[in-house]
Amino acid sequence: MTEEIKYQKPPSEEQLSRGRTYAKYPRPFSDERYLENERRSIVHYMFAYLGLLPPDPRKDKIPIKTGPVPIFHELYQAMYLLPWAFVPHIIRTVYSYKTGENLSPFGMWAVLSSVGFFYGLLVVQALNKLSLKLGYFDAQVYRDTIPKQDLIKILIEVTGGVTLRPLFIILATYKPEQPFSISPWLPVQLFFFTVIEDFYYYWAHRMCHESETMWKFHRLHHTTKHPTHLLLGYADHFQEVFDVLIVPFLAWYTYPIDFNALSIWFFIHFTYQLQGHAGIRMYHGTVLTGTFLRPFKWDIISEDHDLHHRWGWRKSCNYAKQSGIWDRVFGTQSERVECVEGNINYSDRVGGLSFLSISDMITGKAITK
Repeated sequence: MTEEIKYQKPPSEEQLSRGRTYAKYPRPFSDERYLENERRSIVHYMFAYLGLLPPDPRKDKIPIKTGPVPIFHELYQAMYLLPWAFVPHIIRTVYSYKTGENLSPFGMWAVLSSVGFFYGLLVVQALNKLSLKLGYFDAQVYRDTIPKQDLIKILIEVTGGVTLRPLFIILATYKPEQPFSISPWLPVQLFFFTVIEDFYYYWAHRMCHESETMWKFHRLHHTTKHPTHLLLGYADHFQEVFDVLIVPFLAWYTYPIDFNALSIWFFIHFTYQLQGHAGIRMYHGTVLTGTFLRPFKWDIISEDHDLHHRWGWRKSCNYAKQSGIWDRVFGTQSERVECVEGNINYSDRVGGLSFLSISDMITGKAITK
């Protein structure tokens, strides 16, 4: 029997003019999605032109679904993700073949950052399209968007994530004379590296909630209760630097992996960070750990972090970001609401993300897609 699909009603004028705030949980809501073009800043128009803003509930039909949740299997994730992770290495190999020289550290950083930035744009666009197909968790509530006064901040934070982390990867591991090669143990290497990285992240994140001093650096990020993808970067600079540089460094110092493996990890990790804040209604794990942990029900899915924002403030749950191990071990894992056994349709598999074409980006068709 086909599920009858309902759609979110357009927000009221009161919601548009005053936004949505709670006394205890001030939320980042802005009417900037609904501004006429002549009232938009250049940065806002750029976001809209590239199709980066989340769907508009006044203009787009955002479904409210209550039936079984489809699954975005790791195999399908890998089919669209891994080719992009190999692009920097293909460019490096072609450069060496054509010039007879190795690509310099600066050149490799520029390639890794540029490909990561462009790939990130495509992922955000694809997530917007996917949200119109699948809807959101807790779909009776409108999703938060980017406060108009913080568009530049979001741009800086997200750009910093795809430039500073590659800089760390280059400085720590890149050897121009080392040819590209992949170990058959790569999935296992990435699994252990990610679990270690997640351990450091778990405790740093938990301390941000439990320490009054550190909470000051994390509070801004938690003013969103129903985040969308780019609110990943809605945080204080200190938190961003810690997440982007310090935690990966501690993981690499504990369990060193080479440049080839770490650069691939960068693409997978970055993708899941965006998807983990998108709130799209699907059973979505991570390529890095999901395949190993799901048989034991210790995997992490995007609903877990969505609940971390929805239910949490100073005290929260689901502090880890890449696996369910540490929340399970330390007793901070929450019950899921929609992605529970009996409400997951394992035969309804979400395919690869449907990217906009490059021509759509150039011509601005991303605005209407």
